[in-house]
Amino acid sequence: MKDYQFEEITAALSIIIALLAWHFGVKWLYYIFLVKSITDVLCALRVAYKSVKDELKENNKENKL
Repeated sequence: MKDYQFEEITAALSIIIALLAWHFGVKWLYYIFLVKSITDVLCALRVAYKSVKDELKENNKENKL
């Protein structure tokens, strides 16, 4: 399991809940989950970037040995 897979799953679920809230006309819930979705996507991107960066750094250390 990737380190950032949890963030990806929560972002996807938040987007689904936001779309359902919009469809059913619950605007206040839509706006809450819209903000949460955006935050989750940004966090997932940050964690994925950090994970890949650390992995590349580790591979470069192994190659130098």
